[in-house]
Amino acid sequence: MHPTRHRRPPPRWRRPARGALGSSVSRIEPPPNEGLGVLPPRSDLSGLLLVYGLFFAIFARYFAPRVTALLREHDLWRAETVVVGAVVIGPGTLLATQFTVGAILLLVSFLAVGWLLLRTDRDVGFETLLFVAGLGLLLIVEFVYAKVWPHDPNALRWNTVYKVSMQVWVLWGVGGAVALARALDGSSTPERSLLPTVSRSRGRTVANVALAVLVLSSATFGGLALAKHFGGPLTAERPVDPTLDATRFVEQWHPDEAAAFDWLSQREGQPNMVSHPGTTYTWANPASVFTGIPTMVGWEHEKGYHGEEAVEVRERRVKTIYAGSWDIAAQHLLTYNIEYIYVSQAERDAYDLRDFAAQEGISVAYQHGSVTIYSVDQSVIRERYGQT
Repeated sequence: MHPTRHRRPPPRWRRPARGALGSSVSRIEPPPNEGLGVLPPRSDLSGLLLVYGLFFAIFARYFAPRVTALLREHDLWRAETVVVGAVVIGPGTLLATQFTVGAILLLVSFLAVGWLLLRTDRDVGFETLLFVAGLGLLLIVEFVYAKVWPHDPNALRWNTVYKVSMQVWVLWGVGGAVALARALDGSSTPERSLLPTVSRSRGRTVANVALAVLVLSSATFGGLALAKHFGGPLTAERPVDPTLDATRFVEQWHPDEAAAFDWLSQREGQPNMVSHPGTTYTWANPASVFTGIPTMVGWEHEKGYHGEEAVEVRERRVKTIYAGSWDIAAQHLLTYNIEYIYVSQAERDAYDLRDFAAQEGISVAYQHGSVTIYSVDQSVIRERYGQT
């Protein structure tokens, strides 16, 4: 009989981590629009390292002494390490014969090492699980992408990549901070290594210095990214005191509309209004954005949520309300239960506006500067025009 081997209980983080990962997988659903696409153009290794090189450097430094210590334990070398090698080298070699897969091989290699260290409890914890989870996300978008609006045939997975990348940065930002602290501290580094003590000490010093330089150089990104926020041409024209209030610019750049937003926000209940639908990433539907009052149709990106045809129908009806046949416009006001018609410079630029105040059931409810808000008396409109 073989002697009984007592295994250590699994770390406390493992069970909730498995539950969280299992829950996440069970909630995966196809995206709206046209579902999933497969085998998009993949990332090249240089691009992957440009974006995530700092994290790979941190975890390479963190994993290195643990991997070298692990390789000295021959029982593990003969068992799980061989399995990992087969998983990485076999499929990796096969893929390399048909695709440019430098980025994929890097992701798979780190994923295999992270899994092995977690599997063998090599003095790693939840920070490594976060790293492995991020690797899994990056691997997924190398093979699958969401076919969502707007479609760009020259960049099929741009929407998928930047949204998934945000999740990766969150996972790796937290996990990388812990791994960096432990790697530089050295107190938890395994003593076993394939290198002599002196060489190991020198190598560790060089690696730590190089890693510190890399981290400090990457820290300049924040300052460079925010430079235009405080010193660009827009702030030079209208200086703004630094603030965390993302709505502060409205009062300075759109004072007439800011006052109108305040007025709308004080209305009781949940009225509906109509305003000009804007294009993507512009000053679009601001009255609805800053007050929460529903507008008849939102910005151009609504096509990605409801379909192009449904949005374009509403866009045509909005145009009719502002500048088309009044008999038809009145029907639209009834159909969508519109209580306010919003008129700012955007509406004047987009349409050849009618004289709303001359229409029965329409009156000026608010006027300040370039903004006029008309009130719609639904009872008068219904009595005069009915609803066919």
